[in-house]
Amino acid sequence: MVNEEKATYTTSPAGKKSTIQIPNPDDLRTKIKQPAPGPAKAIEEVPTTTSASFTKEDLDQQWQEYMAARKARGKDQEVMLLKEPYTLDGEKVTLKLSNDVLKITFDRMKADLQGFLRKALHNTRIVLTATVEEIAAEDMLYTNKEKFMHLAKKYPPLKMLQEKLGLDPDY
Repeated sequence: MVNEEKATYTTSPAGKKSTIQIPNPDDLRTKIKQPAPGPAKAIEEVPTTTSASFTKEDLDQQWQEYMAARKARGKDQEVMLLKEPYTLDGEKVTLKLSNDVLKITFDRMKADLQGFLRKALHNTRIVLTATVEEIAAEDMLYTNKEKFMHLAKKYPPLKMLQEKLGLDPDY
């Protein structure tokens, strides 16, 4: 540890700081070369990488725990992002986002989430990525009629029921 020389100030009779005295660089160099007093501590070797195996269920459990912690903090946008679907491929977790705004939120919280998962799952090789998958305009259903027609395609008996009962999806 290096002791730093602090600059000293001289004061004028009025009490204002007027000039400073900067320490001599040669004096600082000699102090740096001298070892710090006290016993030398041994530095412990810490493994830089751990790669404990984990399953999708382990990841899901830790993901839910992280989401609950974010919800408790009132981070609703991050909770919404964490509800998006994700896939696990080895040690790579890919989050599928529906728009660019969520990508910005993901970029802000990525380091924290990745650190949490690495620590919780005891694997420093976990990598988080996100892809934005745009929803096609034709898939967006806005009116009640569009929603009904979409459901009628999926469930044909619904159309028959509408005709029998004389229902109008606009009301």
